[in-house]
Amino acid sequence: MPLQTIHRLAPDKPVQISEVATAQYGGNKTLWIEQMFDYLQAHPWIRSVLWFHLRKQTDWRVATTPAAARAFADGVARVQRASRRRPPRCPVPGAGRWVPWAGAVRH
Repeated sequence: MPLQTIHRLAPDKPVQISEVATAQYGGNKTLWIEQMFDYLQAHPWIRSVLWFHLRKQTDWRVATTPAAARAFADGVARVQRASRRRPPRCPVPGAGRWVPWAGAVRH
């Protein structure tokens, strides 16, 4: 189901992409990462993305090259700058409320 369809079903709810990654071989990983962040900026209702950061069948980790690591860090910085104008929000487990998201990235 396309993400826009999910958003139309519940436009007041945030959308999470729960597993995403790209391999270094078979395409242009750096360009793919840049385009992923372009897409996220164009769709502000996508509030959470989880990267599949493992070596399994292939190396899915973000920083397989300096260019890929730089593209990811630049993309996170762009999203963080945009979120200052439109703060993303996330649920506080057990609190029954939503709070602003700080946008932390761990390597």
